[in-house]
Amino acid sequence: MKKTLIITILLVSFLNCKKNQTNEIKEKSLDFPPKEMLIHANGGLRLRETPNINGNILIVIPNGSTIKTYGNVSQDETHDGKTGKWTRVKYLHYSGFVFSGFLAEKLDPKDFQTDIDILNQIENTLGFKINSKYQISLDSRNKNKYVKNLEIVKDLHYKEFRAVSITPQTNGCEFYGDSNCYNLIFKNDSLIFHDINSNSIGMLQDIKDEKFIFLIEAGCGAGCDYSYNSTSYEFNTKSEKFFRIENYTSITECVEEIDMFTEDCIKCSKDFKYSNYSKIITQEIDLNRTVIKTDIKEILDKK
Repeated sequence: MKKTLIITILLVSFLNCKKNQTNEIKEKSLDFPPKEMLIHANGGLRLRETPNINGNILIVIPNGSTIKTYGNVSQDETHDGKTGKWTRVKYLHYSGFVFSGFLAEKLDPKDFQTDIDILNQIENTLGFKINSKYQISLDSRNKNKYVKNLEIVKDLHYKEFRAVSITPQTNGCEFYGDSNCYNLIFKNDSLIFHDINSNSIGMLQDIKDEKFIFLIEAGCGAGCDYSYNSTSYEFNTKSEKFFRIENYTSITECVEEIDMFTEDCIKCSKDFKYSNYSKIITQEIDLNRTVIKTDIKEILDKK
């Protein structure tokens, strides 16, 4: 009888704690001064009503957006290869929680390496001068983990062409949903393309069907939903045409029974078993990444 009473008290306490969790966090978060951070998640970052992976989604905050943070409210967790905490934030008129593994500090330009330093390091890594200028104001990479000596992480040759990816970080330049790689393409040893004055086009992966392929990819899953997003850049060495291909896939599956772990899922019925949505955007671009033409394909498979 005594054991039963203790278990009942603990269960009620747990449920009340979960029910009042948001209110308690709101009160505690006021103790933290706001700090501006940047969203660092390709495809955007979900702002949730409660600080957990299954919390109701209020809005998806676009990648690169500035938000105000009011302190962490949880212990370390790992999601999609990133370790962080749930952080209370404000974005526009929304207030909720995001996972800090996809946040980056908003740095002052004076903390960055100088223009000439980065350009010299790229040239020193290659072993020769390149006919280009570097403008830090156009380089959107997160530079707070740069090292002094850059390193080539991929170097491919095909006929008279050469493609190179250079990392400015010790742990590589390819990570979930983003990239810090500097990429260059040469023809007969002359530079014909680079992304040093813009966002990175990803990391050089391979050469396939006479094409250099660069890639950025990300995926996430929670409950009964899974999404995958990739952006690839393909340089055709035969036609010397450049293509940007964005591929988005979203899969939703049903469950036979709804419980506390699947409360956001859809129960299986004769009208719904699953849905599989995909969208592919193919753009032909010039070597300055100006769009020449766009083709969009959408497919919805629902049962």
